[in-house]
Amino acid sequence: MTGWSVTEDGVQVPAGARGTWTAVFDGREIWRFEAPEDVPPAGATVPWPNAMLKYLEGVSEVQLTSAGTVLRLGEVRFGSSQERLSFVDDYGIPVTVDKWGLTQRAFADRDKSVPENMAMMAAEIVDIVRRECGLELWMAFGTLLGAVRSGHIIAHDSDVDLAYLSDKETPAEMTREMFGIARALFRAGLTVVPKTGSFLTVVFEAKDGAPASIDVYTCFFLEGRFLATATLRTPEVDRAAILPLRQLPLEGQLLPAPADPARLLAASYGPGWQKPDPGFRHEPGPDVQLRFADWFGNLMRQRRDWESYWHHNWRAGDGDGSDFADWATERVLPVGPIVDLGCGRAEDALALGRAGRRVFCVDFARELIWDLREEHRGSGLVVSWHRVNLHDLRDALTFATVVCRDSRTPRTVWARHLFDALPPPSRENTWRLVSMVLRGGGRLLAQFDETEPGEPGPPWPRFHGRGGRRFPLSWQEMQSGWEAAGGRLVQRERARVPDLPDAVRWRIVLEWR
Repeated sequence: MTGWSVTEDGVQVPAGARGTWTAVFDGREIWRFEAPEDVPPAGATVPWPNAMLKYLEGVSEVQLTSAGTVLRLGEVRFGSSQERLSFVDDYGIPVTVDKWGLTQRAFADRDKSVPENMAMMAAEIVDIVRRECGLELWMAFGTLLGAVRSGHIIAHDSDVDLAYLSDKETPAEMTREMFGIARALFRAGLTVVPKTGSFLTVVFEAKDGAPASIDVYTCFFLEGRFLATATLRTPEVDRAAILPLRQLPLEGQLLPAPADPARLLAASYGPGWQKPDPGFRHEPGPDVQLRFADWFGNLMRQRRDWESYWHHNWRAGDGDGSDFADWATERVLPVGPIVDLGCGRAEDALALGRAGRRVFCVDFARELIWDLREEHRGSGLVVSWHRVNLHDLRDALTFATVVCRDSRTPRTVWARHLFDALPPPSRENTWRLVSMVLRGGGRLLAQFDETEPGEPGPPWPRFHGRGGRRFPLSWQEMQSGWEAAGGRLVQRERARVPDLPDAVRWRIVLEWR
């Protein structure tokens, strides 16, 4: 079979390729992917997931396998290193990349104490939600599958899934219910990450020292169909298949399970659910995905891309600030705090902090903010670190309230390539935040790349490690945003883009009275 190869960009797939394939590095199965439909005669590239990029440095024996077919592609070198390529994380645990393109630590590769640890934490979460919220969680999806098959967590799985049946009548009420669960878990001392209005994750340190997670999902009935997260919408499951709950063993713990697990598992995994299939992938249609997106939103758009990027790149740079900082420093208000929205590795913010300014550093990537906070703890700089989700209006306005409470006007907001890295609804959230922060008097300094209406978002000026994508942003859209927020244009200046001479990059100064 000819035409197959791998490069630093991805897998080169020939015309006529079909099916599910596995990329194997030095004998380890790392990533499964689908051959694209209608590959042109010249072939196509299936790009490596963002989560794999940080590991693609070194030499490896590469194979591609599918349904008994083995393509041996020989020794392949990625990058400049002569070392053997290693898919091992910072905790010394082997990793794979799952069906969603995320790095995962399979239970089979972790300490034997971790599955039992996960089941005990799941039992604690079930108890908290029952006691504080009056809701009954049960094992769902892969966790339920493992409990029914063997009473153990599936070896190639990487987290635990819990769900509950909501009797609320609207998505808004269900979202409030899920936020109530989040608050109850937070009060109990757990770290909670809301993902959508119907999905949250509890993150904790497992017995082997590496992070572990347990997901909680909302399920409900609508018009005779059972709906669960954004993957399942079926008439094949009724209330009697769920209630009353029963108990099933999992890693030595008795945990709640649906009344008829087989019906839920058949609906989720098909009639062959009893036979293990490590490559199984939920592929819900747009009728499911679009409904859940409109009803419950998504608080994690691009988060995985940005966290993967910063995990690999956050220490890069000389720490002296960007060329935008050189321009903006001459225009920043001489007094008052500075809010750096989308601070990244905080080169600009730290340069301002070393100049004696009070700086609020804001970013979406959790690990980035945690690492920066720890690295600069005790530095003497008047700099604070804030993880803020601008896709979530609640989070954006909560942060704006913190700034208004903890500082005085006038204030300066710093936004370098923020607005062209946000989709329109998130830009609207950001303008509301800016309006609150600057309403008593202040200035916004921003840089963005302009695109004409109808054009795709601009590329990053140079290779950006596949961070979050860019979004189209015209001058008219930007102007409408600041005018609605109460801003007034004081200055605009076109900046040169060395790598993209045809790009239109603007630097602007806005003021609020």
